[in-house]
Amino acid sequence: MTTFSVEHIPLFENVSQETLSELFARAEVEEHPPGIVLFREGVDMPRLMYVILSGKVDLYKKNPDGDDEKFLTLQDGQVLGEMAMFDNLKRSAMVVVKERARLLKLQQPDLDWLFRERASDAIKILQNLIKILSFRVRDITARLIQEKIKELEALEFKRKTEELEYARKVQLSMLPKDHLDLEGVEVAAKMMTATEVGGDYYDFIDVGNDTYVIACGDAVGHGMAAGLIVGMAKVLLVSASKSDLSKKPLEEIMMSFNDALREAIHERGLGMSLAVGLLNVRTRTLKLTSLGMPLPLYFNAAEQTMESIELKCPPLGFLKRIPVQTKELRFEKNDMLILWTDGFAERFNKNNRMWGYEAATDMLYKICKTEQSAVGVAEKFFEACNSFAEERENLDDMTIVALRFK
Repeated sequence: MTTFSVEHIPLFENVSQETLSELFARAEVEEHPPGIVLFREGVDMPRLMYVILSGKVDLYKKNPDGDDEKFLTLQDGQVLGEMAMFDNLKRSAMVVVKERARLLKLQQPDLDWLFRERASDAIKILQNLIKILSFRVRDITARLIQEKIKELEALEFKRKTEELEYARKVQLSMLPKDHLDLEGVEVAAKMMTATEVGGDYYDFIDVGNDTYVIACGDAVGHGMAAGLIVGMAKVLLVSASKSDLSKKPLEEIMMSFNDALREAIHERGLGMSLAVGLLNVRTRTLKLTSLGMPLPLYFNAAEQTMESIELKCPPLGFLKRIPVQTKELRFEKNDMLILWTDGFAERFNKNNRMWGYEAATDMLYKICKTEQSAVGVAEKFFEACNSFAEERENLDDMTIVALRFK
């Protein structure tokens, strides 16, 4: 008679050595290499169960697509196929040997002998089996709960992704086309957001009498909250373009914007940086204000110089009173004006080094000296920023609005 150590087998806990010796003498021991299928799901099999003496087996169930999907691995000391000993139904799962396995095969006659000749030990084995099944049911239930949670999380993620995509489309629909070719001036814009819904904003609005509103803004943060601020800014600017711009000074309009944002946003820490210019294409002049934005840049083509337009004012929505400044600019042929957001200068590369305002401004100066179109300036600036970043993703939205006078 071959003897086996049963210390690691919960099924035989508290069972007498005499009963175990007799049982092992009656039962068969099988050895199987990896890949052998012991049971197939949905197939009638003889009433037998296995005790794993050594090795591992995997259990598979058919998923909704009809594919076999692993849901459990059993190893030394565990049992498999036990339910068929009691319900006489078809196998509920496929069992495949994972690691070379030595298995004790218990068949119906073996159990009949136990209950007939060793009733007290048979009851202990039955109690142990119930305990094993209880632990297994708890384990499988916990796994199913986790899978359900993951499934619900995936559905929630999908829903939120779809909502964000819809919000992104709505936000993009608020933006004008990215190129405006007017008599005497070309205007181009380019934007790259850091999230599905961005906090940057640009706009071109025809207000009549050869006058256009040119805007570039940056809501605090990014994502949904920043997107809502952008939407409010768009509404305020369009509303002002239809009435106030022809009647009120630009300074007064910006202060009314500030009041409106403060009244609408009750959560502190939300606001918007905004540069707004009133461009008259006939006189080639632009009245400009900038609140919390990087300094606008004026490229003088005749002198080949780049000048920062000193307009310093805090962003909209934070302070009750803001000192709005404006500046009147006149442009000659090939002159350029650049409005931009801080996402460029504050972008990091793979070495965790920030591009910086000085380097970004120097790059814009080089581009303006050689590029012959507003579209080209915007594209080349993005290319330079991306080259510096060395494929590191932008953590903030980036927007540039370039004007080139013909």
